[in-house]
Amino acid sequence: MRFLGRTGLMTAAASRSVRLGYSDETEFDWTHLYSDLRRHRPRLPGVTWELFDELDGDQLRVVSDLESPRRQVPALAKCGLHYPWLGGLRLMSPAISCEGLHQFVNDADVIVAELFDNVHKWSQSSNAYAVLSVTEGGAHRDERRVSWNRLHVIVADDGIGIPSALHNDAAAYAAVRDACGHANWADIADIDLLRTLVFRSFGERQIPHHNGYGLHTTQSRATKWVGAVDIMTTARDGHVLRLGTRGLAEEDAEIVTGSPELPGARGTLIHVMLQAVDQEGARAEAAEAEYLPFSVSASDDVRDRQRDGHQDTA
Repeated sequence: MRFLGRTGLMTAAASRSVRLGYSDETEFDWTHLYSDLRRHRPRLPGVTWELFDELDGDQLRVVSDLESPRRQVPALAKCGLHYPWLGGLRLMSPAISCEGLHQFVNDADVIVAELFDNVHKWSQSSNAYAVLSVTEGGAHRDERRVSWNRLHVIVADDGIGIPSALHNDAAAYAAVRDACGHANWADIADIDLLRTLVFRSFGERQIPHHNGYGLHTTQSRATKWVGAVDIMTTARDGHVLRLGTRGLAEEDAEIVTGSPELPGARGTLIHVMLQAVDQEGARAEAAEAEYLPFSVSASDDVRDRQRDGHQDTA
């Protein structure tokens, strides 16, 4: 059940009282089990995260009603994080230094805060949830076992989709249009809008909704941590758009339009995976272990360009 738990599927099923079943047609009523697990559940500060660590050893954190105004991003704590408890997750390993772990937690905090902020500012959703989990990984190096941990973040909503949200804000759309290099308002495909939000940095933070800053900063931090970002969102015509990045340059992104066919689908689902590694050998192995088409040197080049770009816009 931990696999279903960290995908967010059980959270979504419980919110809609949907029964789940396995491929052999065996059903289980997760709604009642979920209610039992939630009873007397310890809570974490900051958006009232629920803990479900008993699901076969994973560290699992859930916000089942992210759409509620009460679940907006909390102010920064004295330690400089929105969610200080991130530092208490099982992320330390021989594959990451103490300094690296500090940077990792800070990047994770930024990602979670930005994705949550997007739900409240852009989505117009009536239902949304988030699931955060830590899983262990490992590989062989120098005839010894080297293990590292991964952080997964799932954020999903049933809102209007990213392209529609962007078209609803003239100032934000104009900034993205200019970054696309388009002079006209109506000649940008929805998938190109999404790609621009992910791979371009916008320095004009005063423009409403930050101009998609959250998606770009999520991608840049995934690049830094040998990670992956997957975005599925509904286009204005109702089709599903999918964009996947694997810590590489824009030309290496995985882009799918009109697939899968999900009639009546709406909203956005984002998955981010970060690997807690900063040792060079471990970074290469982390990419190989996840079957990511990832080059450490290419990632460093992209990261350097992104850092230089941020300095320019600052």
